Amino acid sequence: MRGKAHLCCGRASASVEQSARMGNPGVLPHDLSGLPPTYLVTGGFDPLRDEGELFARRLAQTGVGVTLRREPDLIHGFANMLGISVRCREAVAQAAGALRVGLEITTG
Repeated sequence: MRGKAHLCCGRASASVEQSARMGNPGVLPHDLSGLPPTYLVTGGFDPLRDEGELFARRLAQTGVGVTLRREPDLIHGFANMLGISVRCREAVAQAAGALRVGLEITTG
């Protein structure tokens, strides 16, 4: 539980990596193989940005196809702000386009 609270506070990725090495299941699972291709977006002002980007690196190291995109001008939760921000709508549209392409590839 302590590891989860630690993550919610948006601590630096070095401490997250240390927790992951210690085997804290609340941080990252040990085996990421077999997970589907992933499109992961972080915001530049996202308190969980480092953790999200660490997760993307771990996926890639395991052989999972991953696309990581950092939206440097957005905050955590930007996907919930579609009605008030053109920039948020653009970022979500980009993610939706990636999902559309991914679904086309897998369905042939």
